Amino acid sequence: MKNKLTVIIIIILLAIGLRIISGEDDWICQNGQWIKHGNPSAEMPTSGCGTVKPKVVEHFACSDYCPGPREKYMVRIYEGVEDEAECLKLGGKPTSYTGWRVYKICLAE
Repeated sequence: MKNKLTVIIIIILLAIGLRIISGEDDWICQNGQWIKHGNPSAEMPTSGCGTVKPKVVEHFACSDYCPGPREKYMVRIYEGVEDEAECLKLGGKPTSYTGWRVYKICLAE
Protein backbone atom coordinates (compact mmCIF):
# COMPACT_ATOMS: atom_id res chain seq x y z
CA MET A 1 0.00 0.00 0.00
CA LYS A 2 2.84 2.37 0.88
CA ASN A 3 4.58 1.63 -2.47
CA LYS A 4 1.39 2.36 -4.45
CA LEU A 5 0.96 5.70 -2.69
CA THR A 6 4.58 6.60 -3.39
CA VAL A 7 4.19 5.71 -7.09
CA ILE A 8 0.98 7.76 -7.36
CA ILE A 9 2.64 10.79 -5.73
CA ILE A 10 5.65 10.51 -8.06
CA ILE A 11 3.37 10.33 -11.12
CA ILE A 12 1.39 13.39 -9.97
CA LEU A 13 4.60 15.37 -9.32
CA LEU A 14 5.98 14.39 -12.73
CA ALA A 15 2.73 15.48 -14.43
CA ILE A 16 2.81 18.84 -12.64
CA GLY A 17 6.50 19.29 -13.50
CA LEU A 18 5.95 18.48 -17.16
CA ARG A 19 3.05 20.92 -17.35
CA ILE A 20 5.18 23.69 -15.87
CA ILE A 21 8.14 23.19 -18.24
CA SER A 22 6.20 22.26 -21.40
CA GLY A 23 5.63 24.73 -24.24
CA GLU A 24 1.86 24.91 -23.89
CA ASP A 25 1.87 28.68 -24.29
CA ASP A 26 4.05 29.15 -27.33
CA TRP A 27 4.16 29.96 -31.05
CA ILE A 28 4.24 26.90 -33.33
CA CYS A 29 5.34 26.89 -36.97
CA GLN A 30 2.75 25.13 -39.15
CA ASN A 31 2.66 25.23 -42.96
CA GLY A 32 5.03 28.19 -43.06
CA GLN A 33 2.98 30.33 -40.65
CA TRP A 34 3.25 31.05 -36.93
CA ILE A 35 0.21 29.70 -35.05
CA LYS A 36 -0.62 30.87 -31.53
CA HIS A 37 -0.79 27.91 -29.13
CA GLY A 38 -2.26 28.77 -25.76
CA ASN A 39 -1.44 32.24 -24.46
CA PRO A 40 2.24 32.94 -25.22
CA SER A 41 3.88 35.78 -23.33
CA ALA A 42 6.28 36.52 -26.21
CA GLU A 43 5.38 38.39 -29.39
CA MET A 44 4.91 36.39 -32.59
CA PRO A 45 8.36 35.59 -34.09
CA THR A 46 9.21 37.42 -37.29
CA SER A 47 11.52 34.78 -38.75
CA GLY A 48 12.45 31.14 -38.65
CA CYS A 49 9.19 29.69 -39.98
CA GLY A 50 8.56 28.43 -43.48
CA THR A 51 11.02 28.32 -46.32
CA VAL A 52 14.55 29.08 -45.24
CA LYS A 53 16.48 30.92 -47.93
CA PRO A 54 19.78 29.42 -48.99
CA LYS A 55 22.94 31.21 -47.99
CA VAL A 56 23.95 34.19 -50.14
CA VAL A 57 27.59 33.92 -51.23
CA GLU A 58 30.04 35.80 -53.42
CA HIS A 59 30.54 33.92 -56.70
CA PHE A 60 33.12 34.33 -59.47
CA ALA A 61 30.86 34.20 -62.54
CA CYS A 62 33.45 33.49 -65.21
CA SER A 63 34.66 30.13 -66.38
CA ASP A 64 37.55 30.28 -68.80
CA TYR A 65 38.39 33.62 -70.52
CA CYS A 66 37.85 36.54 -68.13
CA PRO A 67 39.40 39.78 -69.38
CA GLY A 68 39.67 42.55 -66.83
CA PRO A 69 39.81 42.57 -63.05
CA ARG A 70 38.33 39.76 -60.96
CA GLU A 71 35.91 42.19 -59.28
CA LYS A 72 34.15 42.65 -62.62
CA TYR A 73 32.87 39.06 -62.41
CA MET A 74 31.96 38.86 -58.72
CA VAL A 75 28.22 38.48 -58.05
CA ARG A 76 26.09 37.59 -55.04
CA ILE A 77 24.11 34.37 -55.57
CA TYR A 78 21.90 31.98 -53.63
CA GLU A 79 24.25 29.07 -53.00
CA GLY A 80 23.27 25.84 -54.74
CA VAL A 81 20.18 27.21 -56.52
CA GLU A 82 20.15 26.42 -60.24
CA ASP A 83 16.44 25.86 -60.88
CA GLU A 84 14.74 28.91 -62.44
CA ALA A 85 11.40 28.44 -60.65
CA GLU A 86 13.08 28.03 -57.27
CA CYS A 87 15.19 31.12 -57.93
CA LEU A 88 12.14 33.24 -58.74
CA LYS A 89 10.35 31.91 -55.66
CA LEU A 90 13.27 33.15 -53.55
CA GLY A 91 13.08 36.58 -55.17
CA GLY A 92 16.28 36.06 -57.13
CA LYS A 93 17.11 36.58 -60.80
CA PRO A 94 17.92 33.38 -62.73
CA THR A 95 20.81 33.75 -65.12
CA SER A 96 23.61 31.71 -66.66
CA TYR A 97 27.10 32.08 -68.06
CA THR A 98 29.03 29.88 -70.44
CA GLY A 99 32.49 28.44 -70.11
CA TRP A 100 33.36 24.80 -70.57
CA ARG A 101 29.66 24.26 -69.90
CA VAL A 102 26.60 26.40 -69.15
CA TYR A 103 26.48 27.42 -65.49
CA LYS A 104 23.06 28.31 -64.11
CA ILE A 105 23.03 30.60 -61.08
CA CYS A 106 20.49 32.60 -59.09
CA LEU A 107 21.47 36.21 -58.47
CA ALA A 108 20.45 37.45 -55.02
CA GLU A 109 18.74 40.82 -55.15
